[in-house]
Amino acid sequence: MEKKSGNQQTAEKDASSPGVFSRAASLINAAFFKAAEPEIILFLKDDSPSVDFSLESENASAIGTRCSFNNPDAIKRDGSPIIISEIAWMGDKSSASNEWLELQNISEEDVDLSGFELLNQNESVKIRFPKNFHLPAAGFALLKRGSGAAPEKKSDLVYSGAIRNSGDGLRLFDSSCAILDEVLADLAWPAGDNASKKTMERKENGLWQTGISPGGT
Repeated sequence: MEKKSGNQQTAEKDASSPGVFSRAASLINAAFFKAAEPEIILFLKDDSPSVDFSLESENASAIGTRCSFNNPDAIKRDGSPIIISEIAWMGDKSSASNEWLELQNISEEDVDLSGFELLNQNESVKIRFPKNFHLPAAGFALLKRGSGAAPEKKSDLVYSGAIRNSGDGLRLFDSSCAILDEVLADLAWPAGDNASKKTMERKENGLWQTGISPGGT
């Protein structure tokens, strides 16, 4: 390596000095950790008296995957144990804003949803599951748009953003942004009724049907 000035032996001695590398390492570490400061991500529960948030780097890195609904390169995984099982895209009789949706674990094992995301087509609905969010075997997770939706049911997460009555869709992503489940409503949702407020329910064969009773099951 060409030296800018000074005796070559002196330069090599200075370059091999522990003090030189120690100062260089300190500068690199300082720059790295400043760039890697975690983003604050909030998760709200309607039954919580205050807002909970986490500054843990591990939590932020797991949840901050930032999936995209319209990513053409997204991988689709078959046989997901977690599915979208019910959608109240029409709201309820009290308000069209009282939308909610439900996920179901159709496997016989507990599934960790840490870092999973659920997005609608224009990404006004963007739900990120917090660290250690587990769904037990055959269990359900209820996700509400605001605390007014489905007041008789306790929510697992509360989100913001509206599900449109047409020209929309929902996709569930794992923590690596692979698509686990999806339902599209390019012209209209495949089931559910806006007039009667009957929800859209998943059948055992994976297809959709309109629920029997308004407000869902």
